[in-house]
Amino acid sequence: MTSCKVKIFLDESGIVREQKLGIMGALLIPEKVYNSRKFKELMDKFKINNITFHWNELSIHNQDKYFDLLSSLTPFYKFIHANFLLYHYQNFRNINDNEFKQMIYSKFPERVIYGLCEIIFLFQI
Repeated sequence: MTSCKVKIFLDESGIVREQKLGIMGALLIPEKVYNSRKFKELMDKFKINNITFHWNELSIHNQDKYFDLLSSLTPFYKFIHANFLLYHYQNFRNINDNEFKQMIYSKFPERVIYGLCEIIFLFQI
């Protein structure tokens, strides 16, 4: 059995109960891909243009840059995997703020990353 080191990146939209929806996502990239010249050139393009990607910035007004990012990752589609959790804040209106924050920052990341675990095992075959 061989193994492959991976990098996992996690981001979330933050906790603002007035917002209708929240997003949490994780991205899995094998180190060989992440450290490749082709991937670094792609990331440099975004850095040079000072383009950042965070879920709390996603809106209908700037969705093009997120579409551009996903489109630019298509050459790596066989290697990069993502898992997302979309949640509606209204579903948690009966939970107090401390319990809500604990759920968002402990249970949700756990679920998003668990979704990538199957992919990690596939890399080890």
